[in-house]
Amino acid sequence: MRTDRIGFTLIELLIVVAIIGILAAIAVPNFLNARVRANVARAEADFRNLSVALESYRIDNNRYPNDFDQEGTQPDELGFYSLTSPIAYISTIPVDPFIVKEGIIPGIVFNDEDVSYYEMGSGSDNEVENVPVVHTFYLECVGPDHEDNGGGPDSFPFITNVNRYNPSNGIVSRGDVVAFGGSWTSGCFYLDGKQIGNRCTQ
Repeated sequence: MRTDRIGFTLIELLIVVAIIGILAAIAVPNFLNARVRANVARAEADFRNLSVALESYRIDNNRYPNDFDQEGTQPDELGFYSLTSPIAYISTIPVDPFIVKEGIIPGIVFNDEDVSYYEMGSGSDNEVENVPVVHTFYLECVGPDHEDNGGGPDSFPFITNVNRYNPSNGIVSRGDVVAFGGSWTSGCFYLDGKQIGNRCTQ
């Protein structure tokens, strides 16, 4: 007597579940890596746009805007806002895609760990620091490790340490996504541990 089988056996279901698990184990890391690469590409595109805006600002004002560190709400730490008003060199200030923004009140900044925007060091405002003026700028994104891996005093580009992100060290590795502009080599800072600039003895 012939009986028609309806449904799947336990072995068949286990095989299907195992195959799905293997495919998920392959696909999820690739998806996460693609997301990191997309955010790095976004930061680099934002830096190109900001660089054009900063150069346009310098043409009009013979200097770059002040720092944009957001270590508070001091007027001398909000340089990107100079690019939006009174002349709009950029329409909006881009945000760092690698900074977690939960719990941040828009427009209010508490410390470096809470900022949602890129940071900028400007050598053009060094007259307030009583150090030589170097018309240069440095843009920084915290990168895939979500940490600020550079540092130094506000007198950029003097004694500033910059550690760049390099995807060859792993998609999620230490280092910041950075961009430079102007005559930054006439200062004195350290890029990936290598001294750069011709004013390191001043």
